[in-house]
Amino acid sequence: MRSRKPPDFAILFCSLVLLCIGIIMVFSSSTVQAYYYYKDSLYFLKRQLIWALLGFIAMIYFSNYDYWNLKKYEKTIVFLMFALLVIVLIPGIGIVRNEARRWIG
Repeated sequence: MRSRKPPDFAILFCSLVLLCIGIIMVFSSSTVQAYYYYKDSLYFLKRQLIWALLGFIAMIYFSNYDYWNLKKYEKTIVFLMFALLVIVLIPGIGIVRNEARRWIG
């Protein structure tokens, strides 16, 4: 097993600051619409906080994960990513909007 280095607190701090700014932006721009559609002005804020928490947990997990373990799956991962890129080009699977193909519409 490789020796672990201490976490880079500058990157962690910048990530948390950007996360907080994003949450504030979501809250400030969506309160009226959330109240209009869901009768809860904090609806989008709550959803953003849930996903931010899940993302933070994933960040902690993967920062402790030894990514060299993925070396044995390297070819499979590359093939899978290439296949997913090609699948979008198949008519009827990807969504076309503004002359661009997307997964999510």
